[in-house]
Order: sequence, then C-alpha cells, then structure tokens
Amino acid sequence: MTQNRMPPSLFLLMHWRAYLMSSERAAILTWIRQTRRNYYATPDVAPQHAEEVIQPIPEQIQANWDRAALGKKLFFERRLSGDGKLNCASCHGLDKAGVDNLKTATGINGKKGPINSPTVYNAVFNIAQFWDGRAVDLAAQAAGPVTNPLEMGAHDWDTVVATLKSDPEYVADFQRIYGSDALTKENITNAIAEYERTLITPDSPFDLYLKGDDNAITMQEKHGYALFKQVGCSGCHSGVALGGDAYEVMGLEGPYFSDRNTPLTQADIGRQSFTKALSDFHRFKVPNLRNVALTAPYFHDGSAPTLDDAVKKMVRYQTPADMRTPSRQRLKTAPRQDMSPRRTIVPTPKIEIGARLPGLDNTSWRALLKEKKAAQRKLDLHGFAARKAFHALHDFFIQSHRDEIRYVEVIAGLGGGGGVLRRELPHWLERHELRPLILGVVYTHRANKGAVRILLCAGRSRTPNAVIGHNRTLERAAKKTASFPDQVASAED
Repeated sequence: MTQNRMPPSLFLLMHWRAYLMSSERAAILTWIRQTRRNYYATPDVAPQHAEEVIQPIPEQIQANWDRAALGKKLFFERRLSGDGKLNCASCHGLDKAGVDNLKTATGINGKKGPINSPTVYNAVFNIAQFWDGRAVDLAAQAAGPVTNPLEMGAHDWDTVVATLKSDPEYVADFQRIYGSDALTKENITNAIAEYERTLITPDSPFDLYLKGDDNAITMQEKHGYALFKQVGCSGCHSGVALGGDAYEVMGLEGPYFSDRNTPLTQADIGRQSFTKALSDFHRFKVPNLRNVALTAPYFHDGSAPTLDDAVKKMVRYQTPADMRTPSRQRLKTAPRQDMSPRRTIVPTPKIEIGARLPGLDNTSWRALLKEKKAAQRKLDLHGFAARKAFHALHDFFIQSHRDEIRYVEVIAGLGGGGGVLRRELPHWLERHELRPLILGVVYTHRANKGAVRILLCAGRSRTPNAVIGHNRTLERAAKKTASFPDQVASAED
C-alpha cells in the first residue's frame, strides 16, 4: 500500500474505479497502523515501533517443561533412525543456527535429500512446517523424517516405539509425564514438538532496537532495515520471525527457475505436490530470516551460497521492477531529453506520439492514426517499449499540457514491457494527481513486446487530446474496441 501497488495494476486495468487517490490511501494506511498497534504489537515493543510489520521475539513462550525436557532427549536420540547414527540434530544442528549448512540434507547411508533443511530455531512461529507447509504443526513435522528413506530411514514407527520401550528409562519418563502405556508415536512427536517450541532466539540487537534501544544497531543497519521495507521485502518477511507466516510463489517477478538453468525437480513443485492446486505451483512457505547470516546456503534448493547472492536473487525475482531500478527517482527530476536507443538493435515496432489533436469525437482508432500523422514522431522500441512509452508520456505531459491533462486512459499488453508500464504508471499518476480511466486489456501475440496505448484527456472530456501507442496494436483494437466508449465515466462520476 505504501508503494502504491494496491490495488494491483492488473486489477485496475479492468476496474478503474478502484483506483485510490492520496486521501483514500492515507486513510487506509492510518487504519493499518492502528490495527497493528492494537492487535499485533508484542508486549515488549517500544511505542515508536508498535506499528511496524516486524515485532521483537518474546523473551519466553508457554511450554510444558517436563515434556520439553523429554523432547530434548528425543531430539538427540540416534535410535530414532534406521541405522542408529542419525538424530534430529543431524540436519538441524543447534550449533549451526538450526540447519546443517548443506545445499540439501544428507540422510541415512549418505543419501542426499531433495531439499534444503530449514532452521528449527523460531519454527514455532511458522504457519506450518516444511517448505511446502504439508505438516500442520511441529508434531506432524517431527513424525516425517523418522521414516523417510532419504532422511533417518527407520523402517516404521512400530519399530521405533518398540526400540524405545526396550529402554526402562524412557518407559518411566513417558509414564510419569503422559500416563500409563504412553510410549507411542503420538507422544514421542508431541514431546519433540514441545522441545522445539522452546527453541526461540530473543533479544538479538535488532530485537533490542525494536524494544527502544536506538543504539543497539548501527546507522548502516538502520538504513538496511529502511530499504528492507521500502523495496518490499517486509511484505513477505514479516512478524516476529521475519517470515514463516505466509506462502509465496518463487519467481513472483522474474523467471527464477528458467534462469537457474537446472532441470526442475519434485521439490521445485512446491505446495502443489500435495494440494494439487494449479495456483500452488512453485509456491513455498516464506522462510524466516532470524539468524539468517548463519543459515547458508539459501532457498529451498540451496542455490544461493551466500547471503549477498540470496539478497540479489530475491530483489531480482521477488520484487517489482520499479522498486529495484532508479526509474521512479529519475522521473521525479527532469524529463529525459535523449530518447534515442543506447545500443544498436534492429528496429521493429514503433511508438508514435501525437501532438494535440483538436476536434476529435468518437473516431475509430484507425481514423485517429490518420488524423495525427502530421504531428507524430517515431521512437525505436528496441526491447524497452513500455519504459520508452512511459518516458514519452512524461515528456509530453511536462512539456506540453501539464496544466490541462487531468485523466489518463491506458490499455497495455499483458506481458513483457507492458507489465513494467502498468507497475510504473500508477506512481507517476499519483505524483501528478491524475486519475486513470482504464479501458481494458488487449490479448495479442505482440503483448509481450510491450504493446501499449495511452490516451490523454483534458478535464471531463471524453475527447482524446493526444495518443501514444503502437500503431499495429491500435489497428487491431479498432476491430475489438469501440472508438472512445461513451460508457467510460469521468473521475468525478
């Protein structure tokens, strides 16, 4: 919301009345901050940070300490594994920030698992367990690896229970804590889960900062935290654990799996592997970022060996293009004067910019093009169609009709550069207090080349004063779209 990304651009393309003006956006943000302060702030947070999306880890958590003590013993129990050599700590080393620092886990007889081991620290704050969230809680998670043939490799749980029952000390502990004949799979995993609930890491320097100690972190770290929120990282990595409380698609804003240049594996499918929902393809639980400097390598596939590499990839594949480039800052200053290509590429489509066109009514798109030929100039798209169209719009607005244009009508291709335009345009409109009147979306094979059409309208008029667009797409639109539909209302309606 603070980045002007809500409502989403694709939604606005079809529902232009949902566009939020500055006052409306401010009212929503005020409500969000108040709701966070009233319902999500932790008891120890300082008043100045009570509205933050990230909160300090509580210093203690409710637990049954007798069960937790038994669970700790079981966490390090090698007899849970098929060969008597592995335990929970083999993949979740408490001396390694709760992980094994391997790309993917190593299980029984040296077998390699398909996925990176997430940290056990602060796992109690996760919405669910495992990367795909298939385990509803810590107890369900504890049950999985024991009989997994690539992990601890026990034959079955009956064998594991029988092994522990041969130890009188375990029998006595379970009877004391759970009652008679209580050494069962359910109670074993319950005890392990109760111990894992206690594995929290409060009072880090960042927590102390959130609690009010302004000197707990450096100025550089404060700047990094500000960028973390500005770029949009906190949109997923939120809560006391900085993640673990939501699911997100890997490659949300870029082709992560294509650029990785390795074959897809079963682990890459994500939540779809058990939900069977198409929308869950490549969707994973957002990992928590507590102690993240110690938990390399990163991502479900362990493909990022260092934290620097992980941050760069997250910025590239998970954050919007307009948040990771200086384009918005560039538009806040002077308009670009040189719109020529910076490199030589075979010119294909053109952006045509029409000067002021007097006396136009509900003329077809093809007729519009004919009437403005005398006042047009052409620019090569060379792979940056939408960005060039955006700068052309900016220049035209600044240099020609700054005081006259009040509404903007946009139709953009769904793919490629069209997506860049749709993300950047709302920010530009907001700065110039313009309200967009969105006509629709064009589905053509040229959409992924950034085909866009923009109409500028003065006042309440539905008469276009200028047109920016790709000529072939405009001609196609003449067959699909009414000229300038009367049903499009002005912003005040």
